Amino acid sequence: MKRYLKIIILVTTVIVVLVVTNYKTMLLWYFDIKEPKVESCETIKKYLKNKNWDFGQTFIFKDSLLLSEYFKKNPNIPDAKFFNNERKFINYKETPESCNAGVKYFLKSLDSTKKSNKFSRTLEEELLGVVNCSTFKSISVDSLKYDYYVVFYWAKFIGDLNKTKVFDWKIHIDNLNKDKPGTIKAIYVNCDSQKF
Repeated sequence: MKRYLKIIILVTTVIVVLVVTNYKTMLLWYFDIKEPKVESCETIKKYLKNKNWDFGQTFIFKDSLLLSEYFKKNPNIPDAKFFNNERKFINYKETPESCNAGVKYFLKSLDSTKKSNKFSRTLEEELLGVVNCSTFKSISVDSLKYDYYVVFYWAKFIGDLNKTKVFDWKIHIDNLNKDKPGTIKAIYVNCDSQKF
């Protein structure tokens, strides 16, 4: 009996040690997160098609320097940046350290009275250096008239986090626009390294 108890304790200890030391590896495996690869417009579109996800147009940073600058300022993806009808930034985060979990709740309770401060950056500033993947042309927001704008940042290498975050957010936006057309314009920017 003591022998079986020792074996059970030993096996349990080994399992606990493996789980604790490899939890990061297990999480990466579970969420299908991979080492970032250099992507192209074609591989991103193929990825979206294979997942049956339609973002309309695919946008990217026009060069690796701009992508690098984005990651220095915003190390977390997926993420979202909201702008009001004046195209001024609205912060959905309660604190600067908050994660992107608040996006879903912010989408559910959009408040047209929420104002940005007068020093907020604009949608145009946010999209500087972002281009259409197919045409390599900048995004023109001058003719767009929406109550809100949101820029979603996502990457192929983050795997299923896209599904549990970005694509879930997309469903909320589609439902908002179905109930009240013209409510929110979503722009999806891919943050994978690109072959230029």
